[in-house]
Amino acid sequence: MKIKRPSKIGIVALLLTAVLTTALGYVLLEKQVSMPGYIRASFNMKVLDIDHLTELSAIDLGGLTKGAIDAMPKAFPWDTEMYLPVYWDASENYYYLNNTNEMDFYLGFTVENAPANMLFTIAICRGNNTFGGFWRGTIDTNSPTTVVYPIGVIRGRLNATTPAESFVYWYLGVLPLHEAIGESYFTATLVFKALDSPTG
Repeated sequence: MKIKRPSKIGIVALLLTAVLTTALGYVLLEKQVSMPGYIRASFNMKVLDIDHLTELSAIDLGGLTKGAIDAMPKAFPWDTEMYLPVYWDASENYYYLNNTNEMDFYLGFTVENAPANMLFTIAICRGNNTFGGFWRGTIDTNSPTTVVYPIGVIRGRLNATTPAESFVYWYLGVLPLHEAIGESYFTATLVFKALDSPTG
């Protein structure tokens, strides 16, 4: 008895039917759901030493001389008592803070864990504003607050048109007032903050 083999046309028809059945088995109906979203810009900063390469982790204040509120503070990175300079000088060494990511931010700073009756002054000059010199903000440790650099934002790479918009030069002045307690050791912390508004 001979077994009748299916024709090639019959095999193709069976395969096509199987493919269509499988496809219809996976997709019988479609519904679409809209998903609007927003990818937040990333943000970061680096605080750098006078070589503008090494991350700055500490400033050794050493011995500080008490004085009146109009006395000369000890200035860093120069580590000497002096009147705080107003004008930017290309030949001088300054610390450096760089916006290293996408988002623009306002730069704020404060001092934590410092003794009472001390003045900490941060002088800041944005890289594209050297002709304008240094803006200076002072923190009184009797009522410490966050001080915000008011001369515009520090640009991130999404909006910066030149690298100079993304960094600042800065230096520090420290003065203990007459009322500060002498022969006392402390470890204060300078805190820089990336803020989304000029009010802090």
